[in-house]
Amino acid sequence: KCAGGRADMVVWMPDTIYVFELKVHDSARAALEQIDGKGYAIPYQADGRKVVKVGVKFNADTRAPEEWIICTGKSTESAEKTEDTGKGTEDAEKTEDTEAGVRI
Repeated sequence: KCAGGRADMVVWMPDTIYVFELKVHDSARAALEQIDGKGYAIPYQADGRKVVKVGVKFNADTRAPEEWIICTGKSTESAEKTEDTGKGTEDAEKTEDTEAGVRI
């Protein structure tokens, strides 16, 4: 919890804490901006583990993740699922800072 509310989901792993904000009628970018704007990740920064912020947009009809943005602080990876191919498209360059298995 923090003064601005709380994240929709927090996942604690041995080396990393993932802070998620989930949206249905808004974008993944808006979800990430809410994490930053309301300070959802701040309480976890003193823990000593890497904090990763994840904004996810779900499709209201299929109830599946449609778009997501992963922010490690040093890099941002975003992807959008395309309906015709079902494959994600990369909008930002991946770096070594992005962990495998983070993608939804």
